[in-house]
Amino acid sequence: MKINFRIIFFLFFIFLFVLTFLFIKRNKKPIFYLEENLLVDTVNKIILFEGTIIKNRGEVKFLINPKGYEWLNEKVGILGNISLINLQNALAFLNWALWESLYIYKNLSRKISLFIITNDKEIAAESLIVSKENQLTFLNLIFLGDPYWDNIVLKENYSNCQKCPLLEEEIKYFDKIFPQRYFLNTKYFPIDKRVKIKLILSDYNK
Repeated sequence: MKINFRIIFFLFFIFLFVLTFLFIKRNKKPIFYLEENLLVDTVNKIILFEGTIIKNRGEVKFLINPKGYEWLNEKVGILGNISLINLQNALAFLNWALWESLYIYKNLSRKISLFIITNDKEIAAESLIVSKENQLTFLNLIFLGDPYWDNIVLKENYSNCQKCPLLEEEIKYFDKIFPQRYFLNTKYFPIDKRVKIKLILSDYNK
């Protein structure tokens, strides 16, 4: 009997999200932290976390990359100072249908408000990217992982990403799924190295 590992990986992450949901529901707090720098506001459907600007010019694949896929760090402008898994859990808890659409089906039409905050000023994330696309979507701006590769990449603790035996195959897969290339808009990029990143899901709480 042939085992479908992709289905097993998918069921594993559903199980993980359910556990997180039950834990949060038990606490019954409208605002809580999944980790030190990851605030989740269940009333206003807001996720807030810190980020570090590593470059403000040049070509990128995404604007933001949370901690998880190390090789992507050189292909973004901002590193999210939170784990990718906890960000996934926060999104899934606030709106499971939206999260499934983004994570499983890579529905690029789903747009979430995303802002970079510096000196109490909110900057629309789209303005920091120069793109030929008519409208940038949430998945164009921040990397959210993949149900198949997450179980491989996030489960292993390689001291160096180059030691991953499947790195070349992994990069080819994501280049195919996300072929986009953008340029950072130096004109509007924050001067501060440390910023806050704000996600608003209010429009999809229906």
